[in-house]
Amino acid sequence: MEEISKNIIFDSKILESKNQQFYINQLKITSLNLDDFNKRLNTNIILRYHDALNGFELETQYPKYGNLFVRHLSHYLAFYNNRNWLQPDFISYEYFILKSIHDHFYYSLKEKGKSYQSDIILNEELSIFLHRYDNYFPLGILDKAGENEYKYYSQDLVNSLKKLKLSIDQS
Repeated sequence: MEEISKNIIFDSKILESKNQQFYINQLKITSLNLDDFNKRLNTNIILRYHDALNGFELETQYPKYGNLFVRHLSHYLAFYNNRNWLQPDFISYEYFILKSIHDHFYYSLKEKGKSYQSDIILNEELSIFLHRYDNYFPLGILDKAGENEYKYYSQDLVNSLKKLKLSIDQS
């Protein structure tokens, strides 16, 4: 079995159950994405897996980052574990969500101009978005073509915001 993140707490008995492969997949996908998230956002989120609930909860308190990660993880796993999983549908749905978030930031920056720099909440949320999605795709659920497609679309959104931010900062 592939290495499970040191930041995931779980009952090892699940690895001996009849649903062993399901649990291994849950832990593997979560490990990949949790370690990546912690590295990108310089956090140390620790999760606990509850097999009875078939889900993860925060073991450490990172209200902004931790809740964000658990929501994204739940979303990824729900799509991936659906027997009607279709990678193109997942990528399209994700793009729709990311584009909506991008548009919020884009128009907020345009509207505020240089005054965006004093908006602490906007800057913090924008920073999270840019760090989270720069050169990014969800790990462990997409094939190589899906990874490339997801990364292409998310990078385009990130680059658009970086370009606008730079333009405002230099004006």
